Amino acid sequence: MSAMTMQPDEDDFIDAINPALRRPLALLVGALAFAAVIGIGWGGVEFASRQPVVRIQIEGSFARLQIADVEATVRPLAERAFGELDLAAIRAAVEALPWTASASVERVWPATLRVRAVERQPLARWNEAALLDTEARPFTP
Repeated sequence: MSAMTMQPDEDDFIDAINPALRRPLALLVGALAFAAVIGIGWGGVEFASRQPVVRIQIEGSFARLQIADVEATVRPLAERAFGELDLAAIRAAVEALPWTASASVERVWPATLRVRAVERQPLARWNEAALLDTEARPFTP
C-alpha cells in the first residue's frame, strides 16, 4: 500500500488570499525586501568604515618631493578608523610640504587612503633662500 501526500499548489495559496489584499500584500513584501537589502548594505558600509586604514597609496610624478616625506606627513593623520579620516586635514598637511603645489586625498574602499600630489616646478630664485614656482608663488624648499 502506498501513501500519497498532497502538496498544496502555489496557485491555491495565492487564490486563498483575499483579492483586495493581494496588491497591498505584494507591496508590503517588496518594501520589506528592499528595506532588508538597504539594511544589509548599510551594515556593510558601517563595518568597513570602522576598520583601520591598511594601505596609503601615494601617486604623482616627483623629482624633488619625496614619497617618504608625504607618507611621514600622512601616516599620523591616518591612524584612525577609515570612516573617521579628516580628508581636508590630510590634504592641507600634504599641501604644507614645501615642494607640493596641490594635493587631493580620497578613500578607496575598503581600507586604502589615496593621496595624489602635484610637485611645484621652480621658475626663478626669490631673494636669498626662496624660489618662485610657475604660478609665481614663493616657497622655501
